[in-house]
Amino acid sequence: MESSAKTAAKSGCVFCNIYKAKKDKILFQDDLTFAFYNKKKSVSDIHILVCPIVHLKNCSTLTKDNIDLLRHMQKVAEGVVAKLSPRSEYRFGYHKPPINTVEHLHLHGIVLPIKSEFLSNLRYGKLLTPTETIIQEVEQGKSLIEPKDDSTKKPLVAPKK
Repeated sequence: MESSAKTAAKSGCVFCNIYKAKKDKILFQDDLTFAFYNKKKSVSDIHILVCPIVHLKNCSTLTKDNIDLLRHMQKVAEGVVAKLSPRSEYRFGYHKPPINTVEHLHLHGIVLPIKSEFLSNLRYGKLLTPTETIIQEVEQGKSLIEPKDDSTKKPLVAPKK
């Protein structure tokens, strides 16, 4: 069953556009996923993204029906980075809202080490959520569906000193 958060391709989505264009950026593709280099925001020598072909907005829109897809995306990411850089250490994970910058579910596959910039280490270290954690949250109903009414979203404000 299709929902508004889950469509074959979303107009204006940068990742849907990469898939539709079948650019030479695509490293791997199967019936469910595609993988490509993340050169725009690369934080290591090898940084890939694995995306579902079907447009899923982000981690907060996942349901139990998506768990097999998440496991498949993890296997794809592991296979691609192992092929690109055998015998290396890797980090895999998702950014959860509001940390994500592209509204198309994607799994980061990063060959370590992460370049030394503090914010890159934070964003692609502690702020990456592993696949198994996402799966556990979905199974436990902890992944919250985003409210449809934007008036419920409050901006982040630093506490006053």
